[in-house]
Amino acid sequence: MAQNIIFLITDLDLGGSPLMVRALARGLRETGHWNPTVVSIKSAGVVAKWIRVEGSEVFSLHARSVRDFDAIKRYVRIINHLEPDIIFSVLVHANILAAMCKRAGPPCRYVQSIHTLQDKPAWHWRAQGLVNGAADAIIAPSRAVLEKIAAHGHFARGQVIPNGIDCHEMARAQPVPSEELPWEASVKVVGYIGRFDRVKNLDRLILEFSQALIADYAAWQNVHLALVGYGKEEPQLKSLAKQYGIRSHVHFCGRTFRPAAWMKRFDVTVMPSLVEGFGLTVIESMACRTPVVAYDAPAVNEIITDGKTGLLAAPGTPGSLMQCVYRVLHNAELSADLSKNGEQLARQLYSQEQMIRRYDDFLRQI
Repeated sequence: MAQNIIFLITDLDLGGSPLMVRALARGLRETGHWNPTVVSIKSAGVVAKWIRVEGSEVFSLHARSVRDFDAIKRYVRIINHLEPDIIFSVLVHANILAAMCKRAGPPCRYVQSIHTLQDKPAWHWRAQGLVNGAADAIIAPSRAVLEKIAAHGHFARGQVIPNGIDCHEMARAQPVPSEELPWEASVKVVGYIGRFDRVKNLDRLILEFSQALIADYAAWQNVHLALVGYGKEEPQLKSLAKQYGIRSHVHFCGRTFRPAAWMKRFDVTVMPSLVEGFGLTVIESMACRTPVVAYDAPAVNEIITDGKTGLLAAPGTPGSLMQCVYRVLHNAELSADLSKNGEQLARQLYSQEQMIRRYDDFLRQI
């Protein structure tokens, strides 16, 4: 008989954690061992529609703030009605809500998860440390995240399960049609896909690209930077590109529901963030056979072996990111090796099938 599992998450807008919950809900249902339900603390986003189409029920608490007591009451009613065997909370707000309402709900196992290494806001980590003990287990996508959680408070049991992607879908994806590209077919493209958030270090990326372009225009004039995504930092990033005099070489492509299509148009994917809890874009790019350049930062360096499956730049060295990009763009043999090795790694260790199997095994154990 399938067991009931509730996934409690802060929101279901487009993003790494909601997409991971979507994959888990679908995959665990398909094992026949689980009957998943997803609860979003905020109003339902676009990912909620996909989860419903794939067969899992979705509830929204429509919380207006962290002190929305009506939303808390709605959550307690839902868990008492569904009588779950496991409540799996994802991200700090969900972990706090699940821990607060533990005694108000039915007896079940509690699992928590965190997917970031971002230090701020600091109260997130203080609060997480206080609720660690409420969980029967904590699952993190990388060793770096699990170690950071442990540094803030004791917990009973920890497990690292990397996020997974649909490698087959990535391989089948068709590139963005030529007529939709904002750059000419003859240029080389350095691409980024993700949120336009300050922690993603995109201002540093634009600065390094501008410095490389200005310092050696002959070598970089045929290279363009493509930023695919959305976020509150976009106006500031556009202003920076204009200020540095490189606006014609920087393309803001908007949000996308098909990252693989863009990655297959990149000559190299760059990850400038220093606080990724995992690095989903890294393995997506690998699965698309697009070389990856990233900073040598925790979690990301658990995926990338420098010089084999990608290139790692030194975070404290100015220009190191573009130096790595230059190596990929001007060394066809290196680019081909990184593409081949990256794809093999993604298929071997980071497929959705493996992620589902690991979660299924672990959750059945507890």
